[in-house]
Amino acid sequence: MNEFACSVVIPSCNRAAKLELLLAALATQDTAAPFEVIVVLDGSTDDSKAVLSTWEQLGAFASLRWCEQTRQGQAIARNTGSFLARAPILLFLDDDVIPDPDLITVHLAHHATGDRVVVLGDCDVVRTSSKSLAELAMWMWWEDTNHRRSAAWQPPSYRDFCTGNLSLRREDFALVGGFDQDFTGYGREDYELGYRLLRSGVRFVADRGARARHYNTATLRGMCAAARQEAHGDVLIAMKHPELVSGLRLSATEGLRTRIAAGLAMFAPWLGVTVCFFMRGKTRIAEKLRLRRRWRAGVDFMWAYSYDRGLHDRLGSVQSLRALKRTGVAHPPQQVDVRRPLPPQVAQLEIDVPSSLVILFDGRPVGRLDLKPNLMEPMLAWLLREICAHLSPEILAEVARAALSEVPDVLQLPTFLDPR
Repeated sequence: MNEFACSVVIPSCNRAAKLELLLAALATQDTAAPFEVIVVLDGSTDDSKAVLSTWEQLGAFASLRWCEQTRQGQAIARNTGSFLARAPILLFLDDDVIPDPDLITVHLAHHATGDRVVVLGDCDVVRTSSKSLAELAMWMWWEDTNHRRSAAWQPPSYRDFCTGNLSLRREDFALVGGFDQDFTGYGREDYELGYRLLRSGVRFVADRGARARHYNTATLRGMCAAARQEAHGDVLIAMKHPELVSGLRLSATEGLRTRIAAGLAMFAPWLGVTVCFFMRGKTRIAEKLRLRRRWRAGVDFMWAYSYDRGLHDRLGSVQSLRALKRTGVAHPPQQVDVRRPLPPQVAQLEIDVPSSLVILFDGRPVGRLDLKPNLMEPMLAWLLREICAHLSPEILAEVARAALSEVPDVLQLPTFLDPR
């Protein structure tokens, strides 16, 4: 018999004030289930230890434990916390979220059946400034993510595995080996773990009722730094899972702005830094004047440049990047029948990642598509767009053929109206 129903694992680094708010919210959870709280300080040098000591003395939790480690990244911090956990269910929370009072109850309800599921909770971004377009962009991204992954027509994929508010069975976490500890920076360690969990047979469930407010102040400098770290993570994913290469951002080459940013990052980084310096000034002016398109264009360029600088950090040259792209594994084509419900078929595509798709209508082939979705685009959205763009006439012809073949008798006159 387990002493606790849930272990809440929180990695934290130099966010003492936000950690205080998170612990206060956990202390007022409206649940009868006993839970423990485990905090891993990842190289913290602020007052986080004092905050934890105070809460320890208050005795507000059935169990509050914490440990310290040198700065090694969130992947290792979460693994450390999971190793210390004693409950059968792990609930991962970021240190800058404030959970609703029923968060733990909602998460545990999904695990009560014993099914192998990952529960994806909402992270609702709280905007601290109505004038910041960077915060608006982050809010819009999270709103789109929360809405899309909870939609019935779009099964969540490994791209939706965000560990700011997420729960799973400790047994499933251990089965796939936890987070890959090669991911020492920001980003992509969660996607990579999500992919391995899907391949192991775990099902993802998104529940907007498992809600936490996300207090993360977005800045342009922070967005660019995150893009550079995400590029490091994409390189690791490509090396570890060649079958995912075609869907990673590093394989994208569309757009003049993207190609210019890539060229500066790879061949003239010093010039790229200068261009971004002036671009940053232009985006500040655009933000003050509320010229959102101009602001977005400048941010997109700086984000692309920062991402490509991250690729240069890891790979060193264009030749190495091209060689990495060539390692992509071409999996055998798979069939998708558009007359059957698409979500279950798409969920399998996220795992198998075939090189191409044979599109069927009621078992009859109507065309073929090369599978090259972008990491930031849902698989189902990509598939529907490509089918509409390239195979609409063929599918409409099959619809007409099927309709005519299924209702021939309806077109005949009733016997009492037959003039013969």
